[in-house]
Amino acid sequence: MPDSDYQRNRELDELLLQVLDLPPEERKPFLTGATSHDPELLNEVYKLLQYHDESLTYFGETLSDFLAPLMPVLEGEIPDYNFTFEEDTLIGNYRIKKLIGKGGMGQVYLAVRDDGVFKKEVALKCIKKGMDSEEILKRFSYERQVLAKLQHPNIATLFDGGLNDDGHPFFVMEYVDGVPVVRYCDEHKLTVQERLNLFLSICDAVQYAHQKLVIHRDLKPSNILVTEKGEVKLLDFGIARLLDDENPYFTAPVTRAGIRLMTPEYAAPEQKKNDPVSTATDVYSLGVLLHELMTGRLPQTGAAGYVRPSALVENDIVQKNETGHTTQTAYKIASIRGVTPDKLRRILSGDIDTILLTALKENPAERYNSVEGLMADIQNYRQHLPLTVQPDSTLYRLKKFISRHKNVAVSVFGIVLVTIAFIATITWQLNVATHERDRAESALKTSDTVSRFLRSILEASNPREAGQSVTMREVLDGAALRIEAELDDAPDVEVRVREAIGSTYRSLGAHDQADEHLTRAHELAWSTFGPESETFRIAHELALLRVDQGRFEEAQELLAHVIEFRVNTYGTMHDETLETLNVLALANFHTGNLDEALDQARTVVAGREILLGNDHPDTLEANNTLGKILIRLRQFEEAAELLQMVYDGNTRILGAGHPETLIAANDLGIALIRMDRLNEGIEMQLLALDGLIRHFPVGSLDVVIPRINIAGAKNRAGRYQEAKKLCLQAIEDGLPVLGDHHYVIAIARGVLAEALIELNETSEALNQLNLAQEVLLNTFGPEHHFTQEIVRILRRISPYE
Repeated sequence: MPDSDYQRNRELDELLLQVLDLPPEERKPFLTGATSHDPELLNEVYKLLQYHDESLTYFGETLSDFLAPLMPVLEGEIPDYNFTFEEDTLIGNYRIKKLIGKGGMGQVYLAVRDDGVFKKEVALKCIKKGMDSEEILKRFSYERQVLAKLQHPNIATLFDGGLNDDGHPFFVMEYVDGVPVVRYCDEHKLTVQERLNLFLSICDAVQYAHQKLVIHRDLKPSNILVTEKGEVKLLDFGIARLLDDENPYFTAPVTRAGIRLMTPEYAAPEQKKNDPVSTATDVYSLGVLLHELMTGRLPQTGAAGYVRPSALVENDIVQKNETGHTTQTAYKIASIRGVTPDKLRRILSGDIDTILLTALKENPAERYNSVEGLMADIQNYRQHLPLTVQPDSTLYRLKKFISRHKNVAVSVFGIVLVTIAFIATITWQLNVATHERDRAESALKTSDTVSRFLRSILEASNPREAGQSVTMREVLDGAALRIEAELDDAPDVEVRVREAIGSTYRSLGAHDQADEHLTRAHELAWSTFGPESETFRIAHELALLRVDQGRFEEAQELLAHVIEFRVNTYGTMHDETLETLNVLALANFHTGNLDEALDQARTVVAGREILLGNDHPDTLEANNTLGKILIRLRQFEEAAELLQMVYDGNTRILGAGHPETLIAANDLGIALIRMDRLNEGIEMQLLALDGLIRHFPVGSLDVVIPRINIAGAKNRAGRYQEAKKLCLQAIEDGLPVLGDHHYVIAIARGVLAEALIELNETSEALNQLNLAQEVLLNTFGPEHHFTQEIVRILRRISPYE
C-alpha cells in the first residue's frame, strides 16, 4: 500500500474513533474544524459514521457490514434504509414476527417457520431493500457459504436459505436468546476459573472454524452470546474470511478507502494496518476478550508494550496505599469475581500474565501459532503444568512440580528443611527465649496492673462502699482523678486505662472529658509503643471523637494515618481497615466531599459483604452510612430503599429497640421526609427519638440530632410552633454538653429561625441566624451546604445580606 494511502487510512481511523466518543450534538463542530484542510476527508468520515450507526444491531454491531463490496453504493446514491418487512410477512416458509437488528446491508428478523411441519423461532437475515447490487449479493451469498461450513454446538447454526418473492436471497439461522459474554460473567459473578471454562468453549468454537478454513475477524463480546443455561454461541461471520483458494473473490482484499472490517478495541494490529490476516488475528482478539474477562478492562499500553494484567490491579492497590482509599472500580471488579483486589492480583500474576501478553503480541509470528496452542496453555495453567511459552528454567519447573504434587513435595522437602531448620531454630530460640520471657512478664505485669486498677474503680462504685448508688459518669470521674497519682510511672498501663475511660466518656456524650483522656492516651501511645497497632487503634477512637466534635479536618488527618497503617499491616479487605474507611467516609460526608465519601462508602459496603455477608450488623452499618450520603446527593429513592433494608435488617438481627436500629429509623425518616412523605417520615423519627432517649443522655448527639430532624420536618409540614418547641429543647439540652460553638447547635438555630420567621418573630430569627452563621463559617467555610442554607434563610429576612 502506498504511504499516502496508509497515512490517509490512519487519519480516517483516528478521526472516526475520536468522533464516536463525542455526544451526537458535538460531532459536526468537531469534524468541521478537524477536516477544514480536506473537505473530501469530511465526506468520507460522514459516510463511515452513517454506516457505523446503522451497524449497531444484532448481527451488525461493527463496521463489518459496510465493507469493500459496498463501495459502489457508498460512492453513489444512498438507498432507503428505513424499509422493513411488516409483521406476518411470509418469506419462504418463515413468517416475520419483528425486526431485531439491521446492519449495513442486511436486516435480521425474529421469525417462525410456518409451513405446517413445525414451528420454531429463528433469526432470518435478508438484504435490505435498495441494497441489491451484484457486489452485495455476492457478499451476502458469501456469508451464507461461510455459515454453511460451520456446524458446531457453540456456533449459531444455519438452518435454511433461499430466495424471497423478489428474488433476493435470505438465510435462516438459530435464534440465540442470550447476553454478551462479559455481561453474562459479571451478572452471574463468575469466578476466574469459571470464566476460563467459558472462554475455553469460545476457543473451541473458533478453533473449529479455523479447521474449516474460516477466520472470524470480529471476535468481541457482542458477537459471543451466552444463554441463560450458560451455553456459548458465536454470531456474525459477516466479515469472516475463507482461507481456501476456491473463489478468488472471497480471498481478495476487502478494505478500500480506509474502511476497516473490524471493531478497533478488539482488532489485531495487522487489521489496523491493512496487512494480511490469519488465524493469529483471531488469537489476538481472543487475547483481548480474555483480558477483559480476567481484569474487567481492555488491555492498556505502557512504555514497553502492554501492561501486565496483574500490574493493572497492583496499580490500583498502590494508589489506594498512597491516597488512603481505593477506586470503586478495583473493589467492584474483584468482588464480582469473588475475591479481593490483592487475591485477584496474585491469581493473574505469573502464568495468566504470560498467556495474555503472548496472545497480544504485536507481531503475529510471536503469538500462539493457533487457538489450540492458547487453549493448551490455559489447560496447563489449570493443571499446574509448565506453559509452552514460559522460559524453560529449572526453578519454574520445580515450582510447577510442587503445585501439582503438594503432598509429595511437602514430604520430600520437609525432611531437608526440617533438618536445616532444626539447627537454625535451636540457635534462634536461645536468643529469642530471653526476650520473649521478658516480654511475657512485662505483659503479665501490665495486665495485672490494669486489672487491679479497674477492680478498685468497681469497688469504689459499690453502694456498700460508697454509701449510695453511683452513676457511670461518677465512676468515670472518680477514676480520672486517680490516674496521674497511681499510674504516673506505668505509661503502658496509663495508655490502656485512659483509652477505656475516654471511649466511655465519648459514648456518654461527654466530649471535653473524652478529649482529655483520648488525647493523652494518643500522645502516650506514640512515646511508649511507637507506630504499632495500639497507637493507631487509639488514633481511630480519637478520630471518632473529632467527628462528634465537628473537628472534621483533624479527624481526616488522623484517619489518613490509620488507613495507611492498617492497609500496610492487614491489607485492604480487613475489618479494621474497612472500619476506618467507613469513618473517613462520614468525615468527608460532613465536609461536603460527597464524591469521595460515596466512593469510600461503596467500597466499605462491598468489602463487608464479601467478608461478613449482607446481614451482618457491620455491613448494615456501612449501608446506613451510604444511605446518609445518598440523601445529601438528593438520590432520595435509592437512599430510602437502602435505609429501609438497613432498618428491617437491624430490627430482625439486633431487635427493634437497639440503638443501631433506632439510628437507622431516624435516617430513614429523613429520606422519607425529603421525598415529601412527611407523615411517614415524622412517625419514623418520633419512634427513633423515643427509643434513643432511653439509651443516651438528653444532651448527646444521638438525641439532639433526631430532635432537630423532627423540628425540620414539622417546619415542612407547616407546624411551626411544634418545630420551635423542639428546637428550643434541643438547644437547651445540647448546650451544656456540646457547647455554643458546636455545628449541631448552629444547625438547630437555623431550623429554629425558619420557624420563628413564619411565626413573625423576625428579630429573634435574625439573632439565631447570625449566631449560626458564625459557627458554620468557622467549621465548614462559606461554600458548604449548611452555611449556604443559613444564607438562604437570612435572605428571606434581609434580601441584600
